[in-house]
Amino acid sequence: MIRNLISYPKGIFRGDHAYMNNKYNWYLFQIIDFFRSLYAHKKEKTNLDNAMISISTERLKLCVDKSTFSLNAFLDNKFYWPKAFLEINKLNLEEKGELYNEIKSNGFKSQKELKNNIKNDEVMAIINSNGQYILINGFKRLMVARSLKIEKIPIKVVKRHKNWVKFKSKVKNEEHQSGVYQQVLHPDFYDIAFHRKGDVRWDLINDSLQINKGTVLDIGSNWGYFSHKFEDLGYECTAVERNYKCNYFLKKFKDIEGKNFSTYNNSIFKIPNLKYDVVLALSIFHGFIRNKSAYDKMTELLSKLDMEYMYFEPHKGDEVGDGFYVNYKPEEFVEYIINNSCLNHYKFLGESSRKRKIFLISRHQL
Repeated sequence: MIRNLISYPKGIFRGDHAYMNNKYNWYLFQIIDFFRSLYAHKKEKTNLDNAMISISTERLKLCVDKSTFSLNAFLDNKFYWPKAFLEINKLNLEEKGELYNEIKSNGFKSQKELKNNIKNDEVMAIINSNGQYILINGFKRLMVARSLKIEKIPIKVVKRHKNWVKFKSKVKNEEHQSGVYQQVLHPDFYDIAFHRKGDVRWDLINDSLQINKGTVLDIGSNWGYFSHKFEDLGYECTAVERNYKCNYFLKKFKDIEGKNFSTYNNSIFKIPNLKYDVVLALSIFHGFIRNKSAYDKMTELLSKLDMEYMYFEPHKGDEVGDGFYVNYKPEEFVEYIINNSCLNHYKFLGESSRKRKIFLISRHQL
């Protein structure tokens, strides 16, 4: 009893995941976090260096108005922030000059790699409050890179909007001992450690997709990594996340990346639409075998889901304790899903970085 009285305020104060499934606790945490931010500046925890990073050329969509912008004056005044931005139009490169030929022959290199000592001559960008990269130097080199279909180029981020710095600090504060739970796709978080990098699982899923478009249900989407990936391929996604704190970051990163997928901040057992082409159940169903009530709800959900495919990542058998209602081995869990759903066949795809097995379960023969 006493332990619970102590752990509850500590959990709320820190915003621990287990406490953020409750809306009241989430509101309390937001109030605490607001007042805490008034007394403590967290910038020192956030990596704001000007290191060269590699980003997609497609992320550079805006630039400053050069007629009203002075690079040197901007770099010398840390309080100045440009007000006028223009959309970058593709440069007409019919007359391919020396710069084009050099990059085509030798690849795109930073000025440091070329050993040019010209001051402030890198491709430079700033990041606005919404996480958008705005080009302030190196326009011609960017256009040449796009013309040559170079996907990524090295750039130097020289300044970030104060509101973006605040959000970056919020993300950094979620980096516990093993890092934030899910990989962040925005390149300005290159310094953040991730507990679960999604690329291994995504490669297994992407290489085994049976259809090239359709609807996706992402159960327990966390910050939305897989919904982002599926939308990039043209799928219509619904990201389900009942945790209010995770849902905050899910929506923030959705807006930052300009995505259109739907979000559902509630229990998966309450979702109204149950018809999807693809269902993602990655490291989520073992949370429903803790007690009989959750197990029965999962069984009922499986019986009602109208789906063609499921990507399933179960826990390893030795990862749960004796107090669970049931404890399936991976293949037994797959058989349970098949016995209680419209799915009939399965295929083992490989293992995640945590050595958990990943299966494709299908309504049709694979």
